[in-house]
Amino acid sequence: KDKLYGRGKESSLITDTFCRVSLSGTSEALLIGGYSGSGKSRIVQSIFDQVACAGGYIISQKFDEQLRESALSAVLAAFDKLCLLIAEKNSPQDIQNAVNDLVTVFGPQLSSLVRVLPNINILLQGASNAKSDDHRQPNQAFYDLDDTSNLNSIKFILQMFMRVVSSSSRPVMLFLDDLQWADSSLDIVHSILSDVGGSSCVFFVGTYRDNEVKSQPNHPLYQFIRNLHSSNVNSTVLYLDGLQQDDLNELVSDALGIFPRLCLSLSAVIHRKTKGNPLFVSEFLGSLVHRGLLQFSVKEGHWVWDEEKINAEDMTENVIHLVTTKMSDLPVDTKTTLMIASCFGSKIHSNIISFLNSTSKYSFFTSELNNAVAGGYMVEDRSDYRFVHDKIREASYRLIQANEQKKFHFDIGMLMFYSGDYDRMDGTNSFVIADQISYGLDMIVYPPQRHTFADFFRSAALKAMKISSFTSARSYARAAESLLPTDCFNDSSYHLSMKILTVLGKACSACGDVDEAKNALSKILTNGRSLEDKLDAYYYMIQLMIAQQEMEQAYESCSDVLSQLGETIPSAVDQKQVSAMISGIGQALGKMSDSEVLGMSEMDDSRMISLVHFYDQIASVSFFANQKMFVFYSCKLVTLSLEHGISKFTAKSLVQYGAVASGNDGYRYGRLALSLLQRFDSNDQLPAVYVTFYGYTAVRFEPIQACAAQLKRGFEIGMSIGETANAFGNGVHFIHKSLL
Repeated sequence: KDKLYGRGKESSLITDTFCRVSLSGTSEALLIGGYSGSGKSRIVQSIFDQVACAGGYIISQKFDEQLRESALSAVLAAFDKLCLLIAEKNSPQDIQNAVNDLVTVFGPQLSSLVRVLPNINILLQGASNAKSDDHRQPNQAFYDLDDTSNLNSIKFILQMFMRVVSSSSRPVMLFLDDLQWADSSLDIVHSILSDVGGSSCVFFVGTYRDNEVKSQPNHPLYQFIRNLHSSNVNSTVLYLDGLQQDDLNELVSDALGIFPRLCLSLSAVIHRKTKGNPLFVSEFLGSLVHRGLLQFSVKEGHWVWDEEKINAEDMTENVIHLVTTKMSDLPVDTKTTLMIASCFGSKIHSNIISFLNSTSKYSFFTSELNNAVAGGYMVEDRSDYRFVHDKIREASYRLIQANEQKKFHFDIGMLMFYSGDYDRMDGTNSFVIADQISYGLDMIVYPPQRHTFADFFRSAALKAMKISSFTSARSYARAAESLLPTDCFNDSSYHLSMKILTVLGKACSACGDVDEAKNALSKILTNGRSLEDKLDAYYYMIQLMIAQQEMEQAYESCSDVLSQLGETIPSAVDQKQVSAMISGIGQALGKMSDSEVLGMSEMDDSRMISLVHFYDQIASVSFFANQKMFVFYSCKLVTLSLEHGISKFTAKSLVQYGAVASGNDGYRYGRLALSLLQRFDSNDQLPAVYVTFYGYTAVRFEPIQACAAQLKRGFEIGMSIGETANAFGNGVHFIHKSLL
């Protein structure tokens, strides 16, 4: 069962590549192409024991044809498994050391890592000295969706994580199966393999069906390969053909328990029929037994066959046909179980099994899964069950009539939905149900029901956003929008429509779909009934303009919003007016001690909070679009804080004010800004504060090496939360200060 036939050279190549990675500490990639059933996964799994003996971590994940929108989740799930392996394979002291290193690298931004890899919490719980406040959840004092995380931030977070947990003594083998169903989430793998800023030691192995991608020159896999080459990542591409006839004869000999010379003629027929594909060979042999063309003779004491009849049989070369033919004789409940399991992909998880088994309709589910295992179609995987091969899953799925497949999925999802309280469902169950129901959205026809499921998909999108599964969030948000009525901004659907379009805009933005994000937000701006209803959309729309370097348009939009909020925005200010503002703020702050400034009450008026939100935005934009106004807006923000209470935006405006103030006063204001960051736990403001304070002010008062170290921190935190503009600013200053 565990023997590999005819793959000695290929197995040695994989082993040699891993040894090279382990000895050099340099990441490499190895890609294996071949037809389905050629043994790609099996040959990779054959070296798992060697990797484990060498002290390596093995993480594997399959991309799934049924769950293509969840490809990003599959990649993140692989790295999340690594956290469990680290906890499982290390001593308490080693775990403590790993956590200390993570705290050192991530600092207060450890919560970003927890959001991407929830199993980090298991490491934190296992480390007795881990600081509890280092993995706190992000502050949500203003705007529930006000974060800038995106695919780029995930790449950077995982880069930093892998620098800590992988090394030549602890290499990580990342195995991703079925890359033909992957998407741009492969960019995450590329960013780790090509990381020049750290010491990650990763051996990446990916398998794919080359016949399914060779006609698609723009397939994400080919872009991934091109990116590896352009980044000088050592990569190898290996192709698996069918077994040679001699190797196949050895397989048949072992299967039948007879001498190789006695089955040469049978092997020749099988090779001609199957082209040496190992899975096809196995299923073909089974079909011969099933059809009585190959049988064990008790009289002769060995297997016998009629070569002439086998040769004359018009046997198909489609392995799925062989399997479905065999399945057709199974009991109805067993076939139903295989059909249901195939709807959830290559594996069905224990929580789904338990749920289905608890229903009266599918009370036979668990027992029939065991029958499927006995029949060789599935295997137990701890408390889960998985198909022995993708082709077996495909054959099981084919048992469902093609014109009934969407309804079959839909009915499963509806059964699960109406058997639970979706408001209380955790993310995993919500996603499973949403994935099934999404096949039959057009079957939801009654307006009240469409409203209910629109809200359900909105909830699923929000849950996906919280765990950084942006592509899934976008898919769920699209589904939610599709369920809205044509006149979705009427009284009964207005508030739900606004919520759905907001999360759709945010999800599309995180995925880099700028046009779709703008389209969703524009609908809000066009149909919103009040300014308050449109403020979030304005904010995200301006953020998209900034990301696309449309600074003048962003500046005009900020001015328009502030004007609608009742502010008078001058087209220009003279130097005397600015000087008067600087002087007035200096006098006010000069009368206050540091403790009095830090002890000021927080801003609690909703209109003022909106004002400072957009004044903060226009101040940032004005630095590029209208620099003569930059100091004016910074001073305006400080003035609002002094008059109406401080907010998380006060730190940035105070440090910017300090940069234009003179001498020790400017340094004092900068230090106060750092303290305000801690008070509000506002890591989203940290990159902007650091680039101003350590880039311009602190260098005159503190050792330049210390400033450079903090600028590096500002760069890392900015990248980890998606604040790329301020991250790059910190990076530029870090390089400059490091060279002085």
